Amino acid sequence: MADMIAYCGINCAECPAYVATVADDQEALAKLVKEWAADAPPEVAKPENLRCSGCREGSGKYLCFFCAECAIRVCAMERKLASCAYCADLDDCEKVENAWKMSPDAKTRIEALRAS
Repeated sequence: MADMIAYCGINCAECPAYVATVADDQEALAKLVKEWAADAPPEVAKPENLRCSGCREGSGKYLCFFCAECAIRVCAMERKLASCAYCADLDDCEKVENAWKMSPDAKTRIEALRAS
């Protein structure tokens, strides 16, 4: 499976929601609801709301509810950036720093993009 790098540097192809969507694995999506959306309202905490084809605009048919509302994704799209790597404000961005705490590999990917 090819890398599908999100705006923040996360590899969507490694995300359990993406993997379950591609495999059409409803059981895995239901498990993710319990793990990721336990505190979400009942109308949101449904397996179909975790189906995801990747967060990049136009990348697919599905976008899970938290990716759809991701402040990093919204910011990059508003700025018409292919990645946060190309943002002049990256060094001072709290949004992306918080994401990188959960996924240090994402920061490494962004730094590599920035250096290229």
